[in-house]
Amino acid sequence: MPHINRVNNVKYNFGTQSYEDFMLKPFGRNMLYDLANGGGKSVLMLLMLQNVLPNCTLDEKQPVEKLFRTGDGSQTIHSLIEWELDESDVVNGFRYMTTGFCARRAQNSEEGGRETASIEYFNYCIFYREYNANDIRNLPLVKNREKITYGGLRRYLKELEHDNSLVVRLFDRKGEYQSFIADYGLYESEWEIIRGINRTEGHVRAYFETNYRTTRKVVEDLLIEEIIQKSFRARGGGQDTDEAMSRALLEMKDRLLELSRKKSEIGNFDRQIELIREFAEQVEDFGRLYAHLAGLGGKIEGLYRAAGSLAVRGRSQQQDAGEQMNRLERSLRELQERIDAARYCEERAREKRLEKEMKRLAGTS
Repeated sequence: MPHINRVNNVKYNFGTQSYEDFMLKPFGRNMLYDLANGGGKSVLMLLMLQNVLPNCTLDEKQPVEKLFRTGDGSQTIHSLIEWELDESDVVNGFRYMTTGFCARRAQNSEEGGRETASIEYFNYCIFYREYNANDIRNLPLVKNREKITYGGLRRYLKELEHDNSLVVRLFDRKGEYQSFIADYGLYESEWEIIRGINRTEGHVRAYFETNYRTTRKVVEDLLIEEIIQKSFRARGGGQDTDEAMSRALLEMKDRLLELSRKKSEIGNFDRQIELIREFAEQVEDFGRLYAHLAGLGGKIEGLYRAAGSLAVRGRSQQQDAGEQMNRLERSLRELQERIDAARYCEERAREKRLEKEMKRLAGTS
């Protein structure tokens, strides 16, 4: 849906209340207006709704015809809304669309003391790329404090159709107009919901408590039913034919069956995705385990190499120790041999001393 950029109401007079060239500027943001009791909140809402629901009422006490009271009442009413279009709806740079509603008392209305009068009206759309001399602010609805007339505005808009910097469309049929603006996201069904909610002041709670007490009722009776019926009225020039409605419902039934089938396929696809995800997680676990085993293999290989190195060093040390033992054994043998030789020599020397002593003793005797 496009965003409301600016709102303009010109020449509304309801006896003691009036809007004279009154403009609101939300610039695409949310807007809240607060007026005192009797300040014209409902009338302002009613005037703005004429841009999407021409000739609509808020309730039976607030028909648009009532704005044309006799005496001090309005003669011509202008209500305009400037929309900033969604990017998908911008063509050739035309970013803004002003919708307008112009109404007057019907020419065949009596001038007597009637409380209300029948009206005639038309709607129009003006597209432009940027603010200009014919945007919502500058469109000459007021000149020298004089309000442009119903016929004067029609003639002026006809002349603007030849301006290449603008795109201008006029509509005398409600259905044709609503079908046109629906192409830009202004759907009658949505605005009918807004109109119902704003029927009276503080009506939101009562509206839903009376008509849509459950979520199911909101979806079935408010959203689905309103969208189907109102979209067909917009497409069919404001008339709902049983044949067209039947064809559409059969088409919707086929589409719902197809959607149900696709939903089932999507469910199967989701299950497959879940299984693939689980398999991927298991593969990832195996990958981590493999990486861990590879790391352990590297460590084992390192230990094996270290053990081999120690074994080589051990064999070398064992060989060295053997050689040392052999040397020690040879040294011991040599030492023993020397000890034995020394003992032998000592025994021979002792024997010789004994022999000498014995000879000496024998000679003395």
